[in-house]
Amino acid sequence: MTPRLQSKLLRVLQEKQYTPVGSNTVKNIDVRIIAATNKDLEGAVKANEFRLDLYYRLNVLPIKLPTLSERKGDIELLLEHFCEQMNRIHLPDPPCWFDPTAIEVLGQYQWPGNVRQLQNLVERLVITHTGGRIGIDDLPKEFVEVPTHQTPSLAASQGSEDMHSPKRQGAISKLPLEGMHLDRYIEELENELIRQALDRTHNNKSQASKLLGMNRTTLVEKLKKRQFSPNSD
Repeated sequence: MTPRLQSKLLRVLQEKQYTPVGSNTVKNIDVRIIAATNKDLEGAVKANEFRLDLYYRLNVLPIKLPTLSERKGDIELLLEHFCEQMNRIHLPDPPCWFDPTAIEVLGQYQWPGNVRQLQNLVERLVITHTGGRIGIDDLPKEFVEVPTHQTPSLAASQGSEDMHSPKRQGAISKLPLEGMHLDRYIEELENELIRQALDRTHNNKSQASKLLGMNRTTLVEKLKKRQFSPNSD
């Protein structure tokens, strides 16, 4: 904001008057000002880049909105919300969903563009993906390159111990040196995701099947075939 514009705004706030462009007539005004900024105004005042008197005129009822990096617990909920929204808009077949390891990685990202950046990423992935699971390999490079110490479970999952645990297997990016049983790995990982979906929806098979991007009848058949404990909707 230029010094001239700051001066005009201060007059509106203090005297509740303004002069229209191209006119010499002063007019009264009765307005309520709601201002927003991502700048450090206190720092700008100290640097003589923002008028102190205008700062105090605006700073009547300050509301600080935390950035997305300050509320990491919302990231998974926002991913699910925007993924469901974009599935309805772009209609991938089957619907897209984020696997737990991709959610974990995105939970470590700092999100300088806040919620809008997250929304745009989800839409990009749904548009460019063929449908179904969105994993780590599907994420743009800049979202995956985070320090290893910030993702301990991912780092641990790449080791050789407990390689048959589905929670660890979800983060495998390379084939272990000792090899693995692929069918068993896929089935155990799928079982783990089904359990998470049922837990999250309080054993509601209809809602769980939507989270998993499959038909309810398919989910029920998998539960019967794999002898999951019976649950009621």
